[in-house]
Amino acid sequence: AYEIPKRDWSSDVCSSDLSKLIAGTLTFDSSYATNGESITGAELGGPAGSQIVWMMTSPIRGVASTTGLATRFDATNQKLLVFNSTAGAETANTTNLSAAVVDYIALVR
Repeated sequence: AYEIPKRDWSSDVCSSDLSKLIAGTLTFDSSYATNGESITGAELGGPAGSQIVWMMTSPIRGVASTTGLATRFDATNQKLLVFNSTAGAETANTTNLSAAVVDYIALVR
């Protein structure tokens, strides 16, 4: 028979190796930034210096002008992008998204 010796694994895993699943709501401001809104893991409630590994959002809601808009998270650049789903292009930086909100689930590390 084979026996696996008991071992304390707690020292092999540090808290910085662990990811945190965070859910919440984001509210946009009046001016959409060209190439996306910068966002960090710390802004979502993760530890200082953390990054967002993955994010899923609900449809944009809150104001009538958001009809046809959708979001996509760019993990490489840590930005939330807003697209016109009809045109298939990023929305213009002149788009007023004040009071527009999305619910999100994000994996932060």
